[in-house]
Amino acid sequence: MRIRGRHSTRSRICFEVSAVRLIDFYIGLRAGVVMIFRAFNLAFFLATLSCPAFAAKALIFSDCTKYEEESGCQEQNLMVYKFTNGVVSKEEYSRLKVDDKFPAVFDGYFDPSEIVQNRYLIIGERIYDLKERKVIHDGYQYEHMRSGEGEDVYYTGRRVKILDDQIVYAAGESGTDIYIYDLNKHTYGKATAEQEKHFKHWSLWGVFSPDFQKTLTTEQHDSGFRLVLNTAEETKVLADGLQTESSPDDFPHTWLNNDTAVTQRSDGEIVTVDLSGNITPLVKIYLNLGDNRFGYAWLAREDDGLIVYTYGDSQYKINPRTKTFAEIRGNLRQPYVEFGHEFVAEIYEQDNSDHPKILYKGKVIGAYRYSEIKTSEGHVALQYFDSEDHEGLAIWSADSGQWTEIKIESLQAFIGWVEME
Repeated sequence: MRIRGRHSTRSRICFEVSAVRLIDFYIGLRAGVVMIFRAFNLAFFLATLSCPAFAAKALIFSDCTKYEEESGCQEQNLMVYKFTNGVVSKEEYSRLKVDDKFPAVFDGYFDPSEIVQNRYLIIGERIYDLKERKVIHDGYQYEHMRSGEGEDVYYTGRRVKILDDQIVYAAGESGTDIYIYDLNKHTYGKATAEQEKHFKHWSLWGVFSPDFQKTLTTEQHDSGFRLVLNTAEETKVLADGLQTESSPDDFPHTWLNNDTAVTQRSDGEIVTVDLSGNITPLVKIYLNLGDNRFGYAWLAREDDGLIVYTYGDSQYKINPRTKTFAEIRGNLRQPYVEFGHEFVAEIYEQDNSDHPKILYKGKVIGAYRYSEIKTSEGHVALQYFDSEDHEGLAIWSADSGQWTEIKIESLQAFIGWVEME
């Protein structure tokens, strides 16, 4: 009994100690959970302080608010249409008068615009800050960007490249002096020797090679066309006496790779030309000229390495590896064109009275005669026609599944989409 009693007492003591430890453990665990929960809440709170506000999709364009027959547009209005969960709101950002200091402020016809960092609108030789709502850089104000005096002033400088936060301009009498605007520092000036060496090739005119280090241009003279190679160091003729019976704005030429150009000796006689000027026959396409001789000849390289040759209404695909070609007949041509973000549209034929279908993720969302389309994630905007006249912009949002039509009498520049708070 005594032994049992002692054992029982020890067991009771152990049980009581264990119970106390269990309670202490529970209290500690509970306190730990509370501390973890509080720490999580604090971390979440601190994180939300640095989170940006919800970004709405915003479409940017400009229209002409004052037009004169002799001098054209005299006042432009930069507009922003915001789409938040399908709800549309509009806002006028800037109304800028066109004068000697601001010729064609927003003009997207000759120099396509670009938007950088969802903030800076780069159009022509100007930079517009969407946050500050003002022009922060106007290249036209610098003497090195223009030539002549008085009414004979014309602009020789041009924007040639946007590289991250640096906007590269080519200017000067030769049009090859490099100037740089830094978006982060908001500084502008002539490039350093090292920068000039790095950016010089961007000042070249013509069709860039795949590595963007050289270009091809053509020159017309009495005996035909010349194919010219341009680099930052030199300009030289690769081929001469090239012929066409068509009426081209530019003689057909493109790049096969960084070391080889593709052009034609005569219509349908396609050749390659290396950087030393050696000419090699590629294919001979026997064309049924007919009315095509009043069309144009054109060469283009596709991403898969195939070459597309267009002559008037006829089109051919050339395989440079096998030196073979095949005609792309009308019923085999791609009926749709992709505009990005899963939006596609039927190809618009000018002589067709139908309204081409617009599709999103394979489903038809509308039909418009369009001239230009801009897309963003879940949003599409297009410039649409009624008969031969521009009517305005039609905008569709996946959030609402509805189209919004904006009547615009004089669209000056159809710029594109950004995200805004």
